[in-house]
Amino acid sequence: MGSHQENNNGSRDDRGSALEIGIESIPSKMRKPDGGEIFFTRAVLVVNNTGLEPVFLTPRADLTQEGGIAHEVTGALSGDLPAQSLAPGGKRQWDLFDLLTTGHPGVASKVHLFGYKAVLNWWFVLSVRIDYRLEEESVPRRTPLFRARFRWNAKPAALDQVDLSIELP
Repeated sequence: MGSHQENNNGSRDDRGSALEIGIESIPSKMRKPDGGEIFFTRAVLVVNNTGLEPVFLTPRADLTQEGGIAHEVTGALSGDLPAQSLAPGGKRQWDLFDLLTTGHPGVASKVHLFGYKAVLNWWFVLSVRIDYRLEEESVPRRTPLFRARFRWNAKPAALDQVDLSIELP
């Protein structure tokens, strides 16, 4: 269980602004109804501003369940704000399990019925592109498309240890 981060899909211009998009796996726990805990590796979408100036982000993203149709999760990324400011050296993070349950109706209904087990052993594809602009600019720029596949796997002996697999093309 390490951190998986893709740095080649960032965007850099001659003024030093840069965004890097990646996925990190983070050890976590989920509470079981009986009060116990499930060790659950979180998949976290991470956007870093490695540039020298603040940028205003407007992220756009889709999540697709294996063999299914893409579900836009842009609203879950941006909330009510049309653009989010990100300072130099700043980082934004979004939990992909939370995005699945808020932005993908099919997965959300399965998780509601079956709990976290509804996401086990399915491949999910995340596609992210970010429109951004520097403070004094009015015309937005766009990062290259970032794409990753991920899935959660339970240990065969018990469902209280869930690991994460991430593939970057």
